[in-house]
Amino acid sequence: QKFSESPLSASFVANNFDAMMLVAVGAAYASLPGRTINGATLAEGLTHLSAVDGGTKVLLDPPRFNTVVSNLTNGTDINVQGVSGPLDFDNGPGEAVAGVDIWRAADGGFTTVTTVQP
Repeated sequence: QKFSESPLSASFVANNFDAMMLVAVGAAYASLPGRTINGATLAEGLTHLSAVDGGTKVLLDPPRFNTVVSNLTNGTDINVQGVSGPLDFDNGPGEAVAGVDIWRAADGGFTTVTTVQP
C-alpha cells in the first residue's frame, strides 16, 4: 500500500502474503486460552477459515486481522478471501485450491499469459 503497488504484479508475492497472514491467524487461534501453541493447533485454526456454506466473508489483510481473530475467538467460522484469491481449504488433506499461472519467457523475463483456475 505504501508504494501503491499491487501484490499481483510480482510472482508469488500475493501467495506469500496470504501464507504469512494464515500463519499469523493460526498462531492467534492457537494462543487462545486453553490451547497450546503448536503445529496441530495452528492447523486446527485454519479449519475455521473456509466456511463456504454461509460463513461470513472476510478479506484477509492487516486491517481486518482483528476481525478474523475475533470471529475465531467467538467460535464463528468465516470464509477468508486472500490477496491471491479465494482460500477455500479442503479440511481433509488441508489443501487450498489455487490457480496456476502459465508463463512465457521472452525478452529476458517472464510474463503471465493466463491463469488457469481449478
